[in-house]
Amino acid sequence: MSDETQQNYSDSELKLFHRIDKALQRKGQVILYGPPGTGKTYMAKKFVDWKLSKTVIASAIFYLGDKEGHGGIFNENGIGKFNLLNNSRYNFEEKQLVFINEYNDDRILCVGIGEVDSLSLDKNRLTISHVLFLKNKVDISDVYTGKNINFGTVKYYSGKVSDENLQKIKNKLDKSEEWEAISLLQPLCICTFHPSYTYEDFIEGYKPKEMITESENVGVVSFHLESGILKRFVDNMKFSFPRYFIIDELNRGNVPKIFGELITIMEKDKRGEEVLLPYSKKGFFVPNNLNIIGTMNTSDRSIKMMDAALKRRFAFIEVMPDYSLFKTKIDELDLTPGQILQKLNVYLMEKGLGRDKQIGQAYFMQDGKQVTSVEEIRDIFDMDIIPLIQEYCYDDYNDLADIVGAGLVNATEEMINREPFDNVDLTLFINSIRTHFGDGS
Repeated sequence: MSDETQQNYSDSELKLFHRIDKALQRKGQVILYGPPGTGKTYMAKKFVDWKLSKTVIASAIFYLGDKEGHGGIFNENGIGKFNLLNNSRYNFEEKQLVFINEYNDDRILCVGIGEVDSLSLDKNRLTISHVLFLKNKVDISDVYTGKNINFGTVKYYSGKVSDENLQKIKNKLDKSEEWEAISLLQPLCICTFHPSYTYEDFIEGYKPKEMITESENVGVVSFHLESGILKRFVDNMKFSFPRYFIIDELNRGNVPKIFGELITIMEKDKRGEEVLLPYSKKGFFVPNNLNIIGTMNTSDRSIKMMDAALKRRFAFIEVMPDYSLFKTKIDELDLTPGQILQKLNVYLMEKGLGRDKQIGQAYFMQDGKQVTSVEEIRDIFDMDIIPLIQEYCYDDYNDLADIVGAGLVNATEEMINREPFDNVDLTLFINSIRTHFGDGS
């Protein structure tokens, strides 16, 4: 069994993850599309977790020694502890710290100090939870005496630092007047598009803000320029490690209008090229390490209806129902939820409703695991599946009965048969499901 499989990733999930990874490397952005309940958003988040588990979250790090400034960091205690800037308003005493540096030719520029959240040498993973950034980089090339160490895909800089040189570094940083405290090193941001979502919400725009006047003690509305969610995320991208931006329900918004200039500069060969934003009159570009993942429910709107210019800029991956996730039979039914779901989708297809109207596995899952009781299956049919298929069938109860079973639908009176759902005894429901979805159906 592979390490990835042991980390609770199924074979089908890993295949999808590798496809998403290839698509992002090629295009920089991908859309996961498919019927409702196929776990598109869930899989997008899980892909990011999988990808980050294989990624070192750092660009170039210079490790400090122990609290007195002695010793290398690769020892039984991991990273040494060090109290830096103990007279400032940011007190890192007794924290595990790293200098965060940029390397420009032969120069070493300190850009900040990071508090280490976790370090896994065997898995090439470093996570920094809080960072104090210098607004102006400090050149520490003349006092750096460490050595380069290749560690995974990233070069690490370690080695002993003399007391004298360590004091020089401290003095240089202490003299830096402007620091910026940032806890926003999260690699993932998620937003949801909807019909009223705008360019101003996504990139930038003027937003109303109430101001209380001292003289009259009343609210006065004024307008202020504010960055949108994507621009804020990009502005806080201080490192070169991969960042992921998930747009849920992408097709529910007016995408060309929301994206604006992003349509041009998001292309792989346009990354890094600045455009002038219309409100702030400032330059903005899409960095190479930004990965955009969109999700689309094709039962709402087909990808055929999407803007052609947008289609060219995204890779597309269809996410269909995954029956392999269901392993356990429900004893009373002698069926797995996957067998019920697969037969249900066959009936939907036979009625000519199309691939986009199929039902996904998420309907029969809770917290990432399949449901295991008849009671749960009954509630799912009662509150989720039957109302959805009623809408698909435009209240044609003959079609509805053919899809979910004649035992659950009274086609003659055009109503749902409530007895299997309301009766404390589950026998009627069990018999209806076994008859309609079992092997003899």
